[in-house]
Amino acid sequence: MGKIWKKFLSFLKKVKWLRIFIFLFIVGCIAVGGVVGYFAYNVIQETEAFDVEKLYSAEASKIYDEDGEVVYTYGDDVNGDRVNVTYDELPQVLIDAVVSAEDSRFFEHNGFDLPRLLVAAITNIATNFESGGGASTITQQLIKKSYYDGESRTITLKISEMFLAIQATEEISKEETLSLYLNSIYYGRSLSSIGIAAASNYYFNKDVSELTLPEAALLAGTLNSPSSYDPYYNLELATQRRDIILDLMLYHGYITEDECELAKAVSVENMLDNTGSNSSDNALAAYIDLVDQEVRDSTGLDPLETQMNIYTYLDVETQQYAYDIVENDLSFPNDDMQIAASIEDVDNGRIIAVIGGRDYTVFDYNRADTKQQPGSSLKPIIDYGAAYEFLDWSTAHTVEDLEYDKNNYNPSNWDGTSGGTHGQMTISDALYSSWNTCAVWTFDSVVSQIGSSGYYDYLEGFQIDMTGEEVNIAYAIGGWNNGLSPIELTSMYATVSNGGTAYESHTINYIDIVNSDEDIMIDEEVQANATEAISDETAFMIKETMSDYSSTGSYGTYFNFGQICAKTGTSNWGSNNYGISEGSAKDSWVATYNPDYAMAVWCGYDYTTLSDNPQSMNGYTTLARQFANAMWKELTSDGVENSYPSNPGLTYGSIVKGLYPYVAATDDTPSSDVYSGWFKSGTYPSTTYDSLTCGTLETFEASIGTSGIDVTFSAYDPIEATTDESYNSYTSSFGLVVYTVTVQDSETLETLYTESLNQATGTINYTPTSEVLVTGYYSYANSSSITSNTITVTVGEGLFSLEDIFLTVSSGGTALSSDSSIEVGNSISFSVVTQRDDSVITYDLFDSSNTLIESSTHTDYSHTFYTAGTYTIEINESCGTVWAPTKYFTVTINEVSDDSSQDTTH
Repeated sequence: MGKIWKKFLSFLKKVKWLRIFIFLFIVGCIAVGGVVGYFAYNVIQETEAFDVEKLYSAEASKIYDEDGEVVYTYGDDVNGDRVNVTYDELPQVLIDAVVSAEDSRFFEHNGFDLPRLLVAAITNIATNFESGGGASTITQQLIKKSYYDGESRTITLKISEMFLAIQATEEISKEETLSLYLNSIYYGRSLSSIGIAAASNYYFNKDVSELTLPEAALLAGTLNSPSSYDPYYNLELATQRRDIILDLMLYHGYITEDECELAKAVSVENMLDNTGSNSSDNALAAYIDLVDQEVRDSTGLDPLETQMNIYTYLDVETQQYAYDIVENDLSFPNDDMQIAASIEDVDNGRIIAVIGGRDYTVFDYNRADTKQQPGSSLKPIIDYGAAYEFLDWSTAHTVEDLEYDKNNYNPSNWDGTSGGTHGQMTISDALYSSWNTCAVWTFDSVVSQIGSSGYYDYLEGFQIDMTGEEVNIAYAIGGWNNGLSPIELTSMYATVSNGGTAYESHTINYIDIVNSDEDIMIDEEVQANATEAISDETAFMIKETMSDYSSTGSYGTYFNFGQICAKTGTSNWGSNNYGISEGSAKDSWVATYNPDYAMAVWCGYDYTTLSDNPQSMNGYTTLARQFANAMWKELTSDGVENSYPSNPGLTYGSIVKGLYPYVAATDDTPSSDVYSGWFKSGTYPSTTYDSLTCGTLETFEASIGTSGIDVTFSAYDPIEATTDESYNSYTSSFGLVVYTVTVQDSETLETLYTESLNQATGTINYTPTSEVLVTGYYSYANSSSITSNTITVTVGEGLFSLEDIFLTVSSGGTALSSDSSIEVGNSISFSVVTQRDDSVITYDLFDSSNTLIESSTHTDYSHTFYTAGTYTIEINESCGTVWAPTKYFTVTINEVSDDSSQDTTH
């Protein structure tokens, strides 16, 4: 009984697992069925609308100017409709080469080649998918281009592609399929290499029917990777690829071994003849290249593979005029020196013309979109504009040429000075002279407020590419990691011109994708994504500063077309650069704008040229200005259409030079100390020059010392203002704070003496002889009119002075004057009226040999002269320690004449 029970339980367990297995099997079948159904549904959706006409859509993409006129057709050497060829026009060597390279069983399969797919799969697995081998037939490639151009490669699309290839094979012949394929594919990097007819002309300057075996093999070889195997760009790879195609043709029996070797012996370089290549108007080439790149960047599509109509803002007349200036009017010193420029509508970011370089052709190196070091060209925005924006500086703000030496960064000015030479000045003057030290100190002030990251955000707000940039102090004078392109610099100044709104620079209005009936509205999106980079106040102030610059001195001769704002810039060679002397010009810029357009121009050498053949721009830095001058003459020939934004509420006023916070100037302010400019709303100062003081003096003491008047002030606070001229704006402008003493007569208030000390305690070099008033106050060393409060003390109370001695001299009742003459025997009487009751009078009588004869201390003194000669009387009056000025009296004693003797006898 027990055994039976165990068997029964074992059976139940088996039944349970069987049920689970059946359940899982059913679920798996449903899942697989669902996946298969999903793929089947999607494949049906993708293939049910098959239209053979789509395979014939071989028109090229076209670019239109601002007036809707076609200016470029992709892949055609005459910019007309693409030339298609029929199968009968294809030489057999080309057919054999293409089939050998792309699809060896093309004429055998039904559009889908299963053996080819299996071989490709096995090869990829065996090489860990490193071989990259594909399994698409020529028909599948034609389907992909016609139906799924630019779409992501999914399994569904791949299966749909197979089904459509089979359908296509049922409806059109193999010969027609091959000709459609060869007419639609491209064969190299150039826009003129799409389609077999254009490619034959591009490489060999001949008709397709004239192609030789090695030429056909070269063209077939490019199909695998047109960019890699274009012999104009990579001759060695193209040659290797051509030889592989020849080997394949030999392998498949299309050519003999001798034919293969003879074809390989033909030099690819000798086969090429580019005289029949794209001959489109080179004046438009740089703009067309920008358009092409913008299409690829904004859509991810290739205009060579996806038919589209591209509507742009190209101003053909302006573009042609700019091209003619470069090619015909400017005198370059050599073939290596290059130029680039961009012109943009300031109100929307639309580029109307560009210069990509000299002798520019399509697919050339476009310097309009190449970054260079901007030098000083960006100072109005990166330095002073940032100060207006973040520090609320006025355009009248005082900047100073001071040496900058922080973190081993010690920039010099263009004249070789490193600061401390050119003194204080307005921002406009600093910009005109382009002093680096002023710009760097301004940048440093802004960094202290917003930090380096804030500066990065500020610049990125202008919608320029800041990739790879790490803002540091060198950016103040153009020392960027990568730099700016002419297009980017143009865009930044367009932002200033329109009042602060940043638009992404662009060439395209919209793109019509032909096969999808989709319009990609590029300009509409740009306008919607416009941002405020700077306030309208800052934009106005930058414009005012730059207007002063561009109308001053020699710059006014370049930009005299009304309302032009401009800034030039030059980047210089450092030390040990290809042997060029340090400080030589490496390249030059000019950035300009008016209410309609903004334009930036660069002139210099490509970096590759510099390394191979280093040269200096010295003597040719004005070429950029010459180009801008000629362009503005043309752009403003019919006047200026728009006007700058009006004053957004700023105040114009005058302030005292060098002071910050600002102090308003008054009628009493010396004109040499007044700067005038614009102030943002609410920033014009309430403090005036009349109310300026130099701190508050708390105490002042003075007394007579042994060598003058000893004085003691309460120490100035802060004490640094008496020792460091750069301590604040007051000391920077007016000099150090000093301790000033003035001495006045206590009765007449006449100023007797003034002296300034550089410390709070000291002795002034003045000893009073009577009571005086001594006044102490703080003042600035270079501005005696701005002082602190004053404190006056009386010094020398009880002190007096003696004036000149009041002396009368007579002889025999007759008054004498000094140098009088009398005869021997006469007496002279001296009398002094004392100035004080306790005065002491002293008479000293000296003969001609200066020997003292007699002294007297009486007020009245008389002496009889018995000996002829010249005598001097010295008279002194003293009262204690005070003495009157000494007085001297000279008399000559003559011998008595005979007549006189006789008279005396009587």
